[in-house]
Amino acid sequence: MKNLRKEFPIVDQLTYLNTAYSGPLSIGLVTHRRAQDQQQLMNASLYRHENDTLFDSVKRTVASCFGAANASVVLTQNFSVGINTIFNGLSTSNKILLLQDDYPAMQIAVESKGFCTKYVAWDDNLKENLKKTIDQYQPNVFAFSIVHYISGAKIAADFLKDLKKHIQIFF
Repeated sequence: MKNLRKEFPIVDQLTYLNTAYSGPLSIGLVTHRRAQDQQQLMNASLYRHENDTLFDSVKRTVASCFGAANASVVLTQNFSVGINTIFNGLSTSNKILLLQDDYPAMQIAVESKGFCTKYVAWDDNLKENLKKTIDQYQPNVFAFSIVHYISGAKIAADFLKDLKKHIQIFF
């Protein structure tokens, strides 16, 4: 097995605990990036055209997994950019439902834009609390992480299918 410590020079200098802010770069990634930069240098826009085929293939695969149209899939460089793009496109008159203590980038994207927001505690009664809150609050958007940021607990796919039937609008 490959020694991962050798791939990340920063760990020879210190114990690195700030991956959420900026993940350490591996030697392999830097080598790959240099090769990509060289290809772009030599081929200019032709380099980008060659990658369009790869991106189209990835979009088709993602769309297929979620039963969505290819045009409904957007690829972004990271979650924070994607979630901010979504919430920037929504009217602040929308009512948003979030799980308490969920992924900070999602909560910040909602809170910073001034949406009317309601939170549901992630506890032993999550399923019942969600259904009750949806019935009473009638959110336009329920945004959540399938794996809870703090606890690592996962929402079951069967529950999400049931919840989707339970509500009129699901985003």
